[in-house]
Amino acid sequence: MAIVSHGAPGLLRRCLRSFEQTADSKPRRVVVVDSGSPDETPDLVAREFPWAELLRRENIGFAAANNLVLRDPGAEFVLLLNPDTELRDGTLRACLDRIDSDAGIGMVGCKLVTESGELDHACKRSFPTPLSALAHFTGVGRNNGAGAALSQYRATHLGDDEVVVIAAPGHPLSGSDRIDLEDLGDATWIEDNVGSEIMLRQLAARAGFEPRIAMTADDLLAKTGMVAAGLGVAIVPGLLLSSLRADLVILRLKRPAFRGIYLLHRKDRKDLAALEAALTDAAG
Repeated sequence: MAIVSHGAPGLLRRCLRSFEQTADSKPRRVVVVDSGSPDETPDLVAREFPWAELLRRENIGFAAANNLVLRDPGAEFVLLLNPDTELRDGTLRACLDRIDSDAGIGMVGCKLVTESGELDHACKRSFPTPLSALAHFTGVGRNNGAGAALSQYRATHLGDDEVVVIAAPGHPLSGSDRIDLEDLGDATWIEDNVGSEIMLRQLAARAGFEPRIAMTADDLLAKTGMVAAGLGVAIVPGLLLSSLRADLVILRLKRPAFRGIYLLHRKDRKDLAALEAALTDAAG
């Protein structure tokens, strides 16, 4: 793992500490390339994180600093990480699993989530065009309602739908801003389809528990009815929140999970602009 630093010791400290707190995503080797920090940053790394390799250099720039690590012939995979990020359990494993799943993949990007739980679009971009790049950096392409040609840089046409937990009225965690999924490790779960159950099991595995799925409903209406009756909790896509019964408790996760939304169509279809706009609007 390569981290290029130039000042900002507080952010870098949080970044490196997050490595010490992860369980299944510990990197085997961490290299901090200090590119001419004018403050105590390199000394902080040497003092507080002796397990990290520290390369002190003059200000050689971001690309050149990363190349010092990328040139290492002994590294099978290298993650380039900014110092203002924090690693979370499952991150590295998910990236490596994706690369291993397809021999044609040579590079993957990590999902970035802000501290407020929202997706950081910096991790989801399309191939830019001169027009979309200009629109992005002037701010026009980042405005809500920007056309596809202007917003292409951020790949807003690929929706992301946050998954949430629903619970019965009066649930002990109701009123919480966001919760850890492990807080529901002893809960009874209700599911309604194979895809939802697979996602639940994946999220629970990252949280360190095996979900106790006691009931399976045939459809969403039955599933939410069982939850409202206090028979268990369930995960649902955020896209459905506006159609759920009002008495359900919505519990959002501190480490959010998202499902992608894609529009597949025949290449010769030209009348999909309205449908694409509706899906994008629904996904937020």
